[in-house]
Amino acid sequence: MKTKMLKKTKVANGFRDTFYFHRIKSLQLFGEFELPYIGKYNGPLPEKLINFLRNPSHPEYYFVHHYLYDYCFDGKNGIWYGCMEDSSRVESYLKKMGKYAGVISPDFSVYIDLPFAHQIWNIYRDRVTCAWLRTKGLNVIFNIRWGDYRTYRYVFSGIEKHSVLAVGSHGLIKNPEDRIIFMNGFKEMIKRLQPTKLIIYGPYTNAMKEICEDVGTQVVHFDCEQIEARKGQK
Repeated sequence: MKTKMLKKTKVANGFRDTFYFHRIKSLQLFGEFELPYIGKYNGPLPEKLINFLRNPSHPEYYFVHHYLYDYCFDGKNGIWYGCMEDSSRVESYLKKMGKYAGVISPDFSVYIDLPFAHQIWNIYRDRVTCAWLRTKGLNVIFNIRWGDYRTYRYVFSGIEKHSVLAVGSHGLIKNPEDRIIFMNGFKEMIKRLQPTKLIIYGPYTNAMKEICEDVGTQVVHFDCEQIEARKGQK
């Protein structure tokens, strides 16, 4: 893939960095929207997942995920603010994340009724966080998210094929309209990126299984925490 680095401009270097370009100046950018490039992941696969809000006694056994409502991991106590905006917290935040076996990158929402510009912004934040955490030596599996067909123009751009990816299906299967949008994007993602392995958090339907098997994608499936809790009560 042909990528480029951030241009040496006044915005990037000359003025007070209110845009936090110091976090992305080492990242490669790709495509029309100049989103950070996501290379292949060659690290360990998760054996256990735990959500961003919890503090396990042995974090080294877990990959931390962000398949939660956005307010749970965004805002002033969230991952974007902790990694990008609040310089005083970055080192402590990296230390916390580094205790885990790995990280599944954030899942900022791409609701189809959000303004399109906001959808692009959330995808940009997904990319920046993943790429930047990787530069810090963390094992980070990229979580891919899409909206309706309009987002296909950029959500698959700049992601290496035949890699390890993650996707959350929790909350997107029960409602027929949501399921159609999710499945259309799922098919497109598999066709374009052909991941070697796919981490799925949430329902793993027969239709999803058939799509993955057609291209030889191996699936590592995790039920959502609510389902896991019910299993534990039986």
